[in-house]
Amino acid sequence: MPCYSGPEEYAQRDQAQRMKLEAVLCGVFRFVESRGSVGEFLDSVDWGQVGASKGWALQWWENHKEEDALRERAIESREKLELKRLKEKYGE
Repeated sequence: MPCYSGPEEYAQRDQAQRMKLEAVLCGVFRFVESRGSVGEFLDSVDWGQVGASKGWALQWWENHKEEDALRERAIESREKLELKRLKEKYGE
């Protein structure tokens, strides 16, 4: 079995890892936010070592929360449509 089957293999793996890392960061930020300020928490980060900025991280967090809200509304909408379909098919 080859150890390398082409760039697609790495792209898929890297995408899956990025998604998991985003989920972890989301969980950490939600925890921090429930107990205080994400901004204050981020003040303790050595941003020079990280290679990004606090502003970038805060903007990512705001964008991510908006994306989460959109995903939640989409799920609710699909669930409502499915419930409506089932009610029409089987009655209430």
